[in-house]
Amino acid sequence: MSQIHPQATRGFHAANLYETHRPSYPSYAISALLSRIRVAGVPGARLVELGAGTGKFTSLLAARPEKYEIVAGEPHDEMRGVLEGKALRGVKIVDDRGESLRSVEEDWAGGVVIAQDAVDEVNAPIDHTPTTPYESRLKAIIRSLPNPVNLYRELKWKDVLLPEQQQFFQWPLKEEELPYEIALSRESIWERFATMSQVSSLKGEELQVWDISRS
Repeated sequence: MSQIHPQATRGFHAANLYETHRPSYPSYAISALLSRIRVAGVPGARLVELGAGTGKFTSLLAARPEKYEIVAGEPHDEMRGVLEGKALRGVKIVDDRGESLRSVEEDWAGGVVIAQDAVDEVNAPIDHTPTTPYESRLKAIIRSLPNPVNLYRELKWKDVLLPEQQQFFQWPLKEEELPYEIALSRESIWERFATMSQVSSLKGEELQVWDISRS
């Protein structure tokens, strides 16, 4: 396995559970993204997906009528194994990391995509305001857990896109928020939360405390 952070290695080892319980992406959000990067409606456009995981986003790209040619990079063995098992049309799966795309030739791709499936609102960006008391309670529980790495929601990833750090992307970033609702049972909510690396990495007493706190 390529060298990735230990929390990711441990936290996503149950890749089949991740695939089963993590949310997908609404079609209108995908269409909006592809339009932004100018590949919507472009037959056979070449795309690179970084951190493809189990292929939840990859599957939706591969099913598009444009019949994209996709290179999906995922360094985590278990996650990549689930993706490989899907045998998606037009998708080449590699173990490349985002900072080392050795499998992609220079100027090959027409677009590069990264998808992050937030676990409901509690794993949304730090500047996102919950819309209900229930969501606020869940967010408080999640934020009480150890955070040894700067997770997606902390927005630290934006730092590398600042003008002084790079010359490839326009600043300010173009952002669009699209509402998406889905109804889940109480047990399904827990099963989804259990796929978060912060939760799935817990053991023994730590896990017991978390289990009590969700009741």
